[in-house]
Amino acid sequence: MPCAVVCILFLMFFLAGCEKRNERADGAGKPTHSGNIPAKVRIGYLPLSCTLHLSVAMREGLFAKEGVTVEAIKFQDANLAMHALLAGEIDGIAAIAYSMIFTPYAQQPGLYKSFGSQEETGDHYVARMLVLKNSPITKVAELEGKRLGTYNGLPMLINARLLLRRLGLENKVSVVQIKPELQNDAFLSGQFDALLSVEPYPTIALSRGTARVLLDNPRTRYFSNPYPASAALFSTQFINKSPQTVAKVLRCYDAAVDAIRSDEARVRRYLPDIVPIAPAVAQQTLLYHWRKVDEVDLQAIQKNADEFYAEHLMKNRIDAKGLVGTWKDLERYLP
Repeated sequence: MPCAVVCILFLMFFLAGCEKRNERADGAGKPTHSGNIPAKVRIGYLPLSCTLHLSVAMREGLFAKEGVTVEAIKFQDANLAMHALLAGEIDGIAAIAYSMIFTPYAQQPGLYKSFGSQEETGDHYVARMLVLKNSPITKVAELEGKRLGTYNGLPMLINARLLLRRLGLENKVSVVQIKPELQNDAFLSGQFDALLSVEPYPTIALSRGTARVLLDNPRTRYFSNPYPASAALFSTQFINKSPQTVAKVLRCYDAAVDAIRSDEARVRRYLPDIVPIAPAVAQQTLLYHWRKVDEVDLQAIQKNADEFYAEHLMKNRIDAKGLVGTWKDLERYLP
């Protein structure tokens, strides 16, 4: 996809921000000491499993312990979430794809900092390509002339285009985008021939007995291993304004990662807070490998960004050191 096309797409999504944002939920952090007014922060999130750490922090009272009130605001696609961050309508995003992070950052570095990451490895992955159980398609080469569905937004469009290119199917497969919560029903009704998605949506389809896996873990197989998928963001404006609040939220994120690592079965019960998924199916859902703030694989993120640049998906090369925030970086903002 030419760089100009990506830039135009991003500009279109940025200017489309008049669409009303939906569902807000307060993670009501109460003061830890009498008379202590809790800090407040507006955090956007997407209905995807990469947001699990936010749900863990809210449900297990981690924000309350830090004395911070989180207003969690749900967005149906990454374009709207990024627009809201850049427009100052939210202060941060719990997790958003690097493919969405790179594009505006390459045009104007310093707009925001990323913290932590959710990555795919050989053992922890969430991306799958499915076909219907009765489909005649048995190998990816047979997708030629067919339609590939993804959920809407620039990140999955880029993922689909890059994957098709590396499978030798560039310009041979039509890409159809649809809202996340509608993708499985659209898949079942035949609106497309294969579905490229991330958890929990592949597991939902498989649990219904209507689909089978055509290509497992495609991003580590065809992009990189590990594959840095997404990260939390805070606008630089909010970091400058409320560094202590940012530090509190990040401490909660790190604690949530510890909880995920220690007992995946227990924290999976929070997935229905994020996506429309039955508790039994939530226990089958594949999960990312989470990295805490000071565990981020900077080399893998730089490699990913360099590949985007080499593929002409952005005009300027990104220095990942400037994008990725650390505790040491944050200390200079704190008293």
